[in-house]
Amino acid sequence: MSPTGANPLNAPASDPCDLPDDPSELLELAEERCLRASAPLEFSTFKLGVKGPKSWLELPEAEVRAWKKEFKRTLGGRLEALWEDREVDFRRPDLRLIFDIQRGRVQRKVTPLYLYGRYRKLSRDLPQTDARWKHEPCAGKGCEGCADTGRRYPVSLADLIGAPALERAEARDYALHGAGREDVDVRCLGEGRPFVLELSEPRRRTLDLEALAAEVAAGSEGRVEVEGLVRTRKETIGRIKEAGCDKRYRARCRVEGSLDSRRVGELSDALSGAELAQDTPGRVSHRRASVTRSRQVRELAVVEQGPGELVLEIEAESGTYIKELISGDEGRTRPSVSGLLGVPTRCVELDVLAIRFSDVEALTKAPKA
Repeated sequence: MSPTGANPLNAPASDPCDLPDDPSELLELAEERCLRASAPLEFSTFKLGVKGPKSWLELPEAEVRAWKKEFKRTLGGRLEALWEDREVDFRRPDLRLIFDIQRGRVQRKVTPLYLYGRYRKLSRDLPQTDARWKHEPCAGKGCEGCADTGRRYPVSLADLIGAPALERAEARDYALHGAGREDVDVRCLGEGRPFVLELSEPRRRTLDLEALAAEVAAGSEGRVEVEGLVRTRKETIGRIKEAGCDKRYRARCRVEGSLDSRRVGELSDALSGAELAQDTPGRVSHRRASVTRSRQVRELAVVEQGPGELVLEIEAESGTYIKELISGDEGRTRPSVSGLLGVPTRCVELDVLAIRFSDVEALTKAPKA
């Protein structure tokens, strides 16, 4: 062992370095560096790590591991005494502090902040996340019409929720994870779509979530509403992605030709409970593999009928292409509303009315942070 009080930082990088018997100087240095690295951050739990110099690779692994464990235990106790309202958490810390003995520095890793809620999308001209489509008038180069973004849609729903949250949390970035997504021209109404907002490297973790929801509504000028915001954990993302929820829709349809009242009357019985064969839609065939999927229509009802127009309410299995169910998509969806009516029919307005998902189940399986 090295002489009492020896500090590996003073040893040449090429020389072997034993484990110090008395790490008091290292503890003082690590404590000061941890305090400095964590000073700007709000956190309630932390975890410590130690990175030894390369020369320690020549030492018995068990001895190095035992030394690091005791060093972290002692340092953790000292920090907990200074941070009366914070404690070590080995499983889900808000902050990880890794002390590099060779350099005398601390690397900090801030756990993202996760917010669960539901959004209502009230616009028919808003993508859920950043769209890759170029703004055609400027060919993606940026102009006044696209707010110099080069994008067909200068702002997304994720931006309208994420930007104010990022500012409040003083975070580095944000990402929105939804339980599926609706097309740009489709509204999401009712109780809204479940989502998790991930805020990376937040400096603030305690947010006024009611005020955030109000700011989203005001800042989006009525295009987006959020409700039920709560803190959650990363696992909730997987739960909402894998949920496979049935959904209820209202579809306003344009009919080209004369409607046969008998066929309209038979439509509900013909499609409620029907198994669909849906090939990859023509509108996305350029970016998706050609496959045939089987999906079930749980229920279909005609709720309004007028000259050249039908309004349908449809409950369908997760992943059903509703627009193609109506149009038939040139035979890619079988059976279809258009095929059963015997006249070309297409969806001109589509709203998601309900998403059959349990908030309680999601948050119970992934407890609140």
